[in-house]
Amino acid sequence: MNKQFEIKIRRGLMEMLEECSLDEVNVKNLSEKTGLSKQAFYYHASNVPEYLCKRITRLAKKYADECGDNVNMIPEAARKAMEQFREARPVCEGMMSSEHKLEYLSALDESVHKEMRKLVTRHLAKFRMEFDETKIKRISNHFADAVYGLLKADLLNNMQEDPAEICRDYKQIVGRAISIVVENYF
Repeated sequence: MNKQFEIKIRRGLMEMLEECSLDEVNVKNLSEKTGLSKQAFYYHASNVPEYLCKRITRLAKKYADECGDNVNMIPEAARKAMEQFREARPVCEGMMSSEHKLEYLSALDESVHKEMRKLVTRHLAKFRMEFDETKIKRISNHFADAVYGLLKADLLNNMQEDPAEICRDYKQIVGRAISIVVENYF
């Protein structure tokens, strides 16, 4: 997606959310606010909820890709994602109070699971061994469930705490849910 387009949409959403709820934002009034044509918006998504779901998917991919092939980078990626949510706090709060909340959470869940699967596959490829597909799925689901649970809880609790502290506390409470050594899983 075009970076200028993203910036204009984000600014437009933030400004509009000072005046109305996210559910009241539509392509027409967002286009008017940003100066972008409706056709430009429709090129990316058919409506605002779809656009936001696609944005969530891109963010999950971005932070998983930053992990490269190292699952031990997951806590740092989760922290960065939480910080990104805070930068767009009005939008995230709007999503969590929207009638489309389950759609947004579903997009987050699906994209985190998809990206964790790719990350675990990249991580295991370093060992040049054959791994059973069920075990790969089990460990990627393990990571994805932990990360999704962390992000969802943070979003639902209005992003009140420091992301670094949340990740540190989460690792202590859940134990090895995020930083588990993959080789010991097999």
